[in-house]
Amino acid sequence: MWTAQRARVLGWQLAAPSLLLAVTALVLDTAGGWPQVAAEPPTVVGAVNGTVLALVGALIIDHQPRNGTGWIISVTGLLLAGMGFCDGLAVTLDPAGVAGPAATWVWAANTLGMIAFAAGPPLLLLFPDGRPLHGRWRPVLWATAVVAAVTLVVQAVGAWTARGPALSAYHLSYIDSLAAAPAGFAFAVWGERVLQLGWLVGLAALVARYRRARGTLRQQLSWALLGLGGTVLILTVGYVVVGPGVQLVALIPLVAGVLIAMRRHRLFDADRLLRRAIVYITLTVLLVGGFATLALGIGTVAGAGFDAGASVAVAAATLAAAAAANPLRRGLQRQLDRRFDHHTWQAITAVEAFTRHLRDGSATPRNLTGVLQAALADPSVRVVYYLPDGSLIDDDGHPAEPHRPDRLAQVVSVGGRRIALVDMPRTLAEAEPRLVEAALSTAALPLENAALHARAATQLAEVQDSRRRIVDAGDAERRRIERDLHDGAQQRLVASIVRLRRLERRLAGHDPQTVAELDTTVNELRTCLAELRNLARGVLPPVLADEGLAVALRTVTARLPLPVDLDVTSARLPPTVEATVWFLVNEGLTNAIKHAQPGQLSASVHHHSGHVRVEVTDDGAGGATLAPGGGLQGLADRVAAIGGRFEIRSPPAAGTTLVAELPCAS
Repeated sequence: MWTAQRARVLGWQLAAPSLLLAVTALVLDTAGGWPQVAAEPPTVVGAVNGTVLALVGALIIDHQPRNGTGWIISVTGLLLAGMGFCDGLAVTLDPAGVAGPAATWVWAANTLGMIAFAAGPPLLLLFPDGRPLHGRWRPVLWATAVVAAVTLVVQAVGAWTARGPALSAYHLSYIDSLAAAPAGFAFAVWGERVLQLGWLVGLAALVARYRRARGTLRQQLSWALLGLGGTVLILTVGYVVVGPGVQLVALIPLVAGVLIAMRRHRLFDADRLLRRAIVYITLTVLLVGGFATLALGIGTVAGAGFDAGASVAVAAATLAAAAAANPLRRGLQRQLDRRFDHHTWQAITAVEAFTRHLRDGSATPRNLTGVLQAALADPSVRVVYYLPDGSLIDDDGHPAEPHRPDRLAQVVSVGGRRIALVDMPRTLAEAEPRLVEAALSTAALPLENAALHARAATQLAEVQDSRRRIVDAGDAERRRIERDLHDGAQQRLVASIVRLRRLERRLAGHDPQTVAELDTTVNELRTCLAELRNLARGVLPPVLADEGLAVALRTVTARLPLPVDLDVTSARLPPTVEATVWFLVNEGLTNAIKHAQPGQLSASVHHHSGHVRVEVTDDGAGGATLAPGGGLQGLADRVAAIGGRFEIRSPPAAGTTLVAELPCAS
């Protein structure tokens, strides 16, 4: 049964023959002393690179035994070690490697080297998870494999017919012309060109995967591309400076990049390093080219040419290059991010667009949380803000919920001051560090703006709470006064009137003058009692607290000179809301009767979705307005004190409607 443990053992067993072949190749090469070994050591190249690739492949298999890339690298190492062994054996048979069995072993070495070279495109197509990029690339993988197989057969056959000096020279990279080569040798050369095209296909797949990748996969691909870029740079420069022997060290960056990608991809932020390297290399090329072109052009126009004495041309070109460096760098970085880090570019673009909308007033700070959720592609992202005392509040200025330990709290600071805390999943921050950092750094200004709004909301809430406490205290005092009037002064006045009437009846016919005075006193007491009752109507009646709003309004409207069409919810509301509604309906109906000469009156109170809607309507003269110190202004102030909204609709000669929306938690 195939298990991960068996795969790991097999990976190390596959490295063993590679090491054996490499050591044998080095021993044979040392004993044979091939004359060309100093300029192009194929034996050493095969032995060293084969050993390195075999060990790297074994390490990757040990870490991810089901990943095909490790097996490809390990087999490639075995092929290169075999190439080195064949070269070494050819050295021992014929130092020139051009006749007899030596030529055959050179052909074998060349064929193994070509097979190892052909393993590169599949490796790039499958790296780093062992699967093609997506469905459309699967046919490309198979096509590349088929073309490589056919090419290797044709190349091997062509090289077999060209065994001898031509193939040995080609294998040693010494052939300068194909004119003197055998006819079949062209197949060997062009076979290598076809395999090189396969490398370009693999590189295109790797770049395409990098553009779409995120998180861990992107870090792995960044390391691989860094290593591949280092290898290409060493080969390009090394062949010019050192010669073919540069192949001994050319694979070091690629192998290191692949190994780090598979085992230690979090070692550094390779993605940022890769993009900065590309930006600065491109910037250097553009600036040097622009400097040379501009200096030469100015020098030619000035008649000085491009030499050391053309100081004006050099100075002008230097100034132009210095002025263009930073804008050009920013433009290159932005285009690179757009092409190869599209998610981060989209996040930065979205936050920058929101900042512009915030400036022109088409967006509000409350929308920022949604913008960051979209930018980070995670709807669970939450933003809270710091108060000066270090406590946290939400967008509405309310105390924030406690931070959960299973999530990451990313602090955003401006000028050394903590302004916001962004709560997000730890997996998001670990998988997308570049995305999170870019989005939050770009959002620093709108976050600071939103923090100011949240703090203002906190202060406003404190003011509203204070006003609500004042209203509650006033209502409680009114209830106390009403009870005192009802249970104290009114009862005593009624009792005094009754006693005086009894005394009046006793004195009737005996002392008419005294009886008349008593009658006057009783009438005055009745007037005083009526005034007290009118005063009591201006405070909260006991029935409001005892029976609720519907009963209290039916009671008060029953005493009005006009019938009132009532539609009042029977639900009990918070005391402050009930008191405000009672005052609003009572005052609205009283004002309509006193000033508008209505024919019909109506009042409705409805409770829905955490709000109470109150409407008081008459068909009177209309034209009502809010006047400072007036009754309607007092109602508007009272509604605003508990966080409500008050509106008057009163066109002339078309009646009046008072509308209030009150927050109600129950």
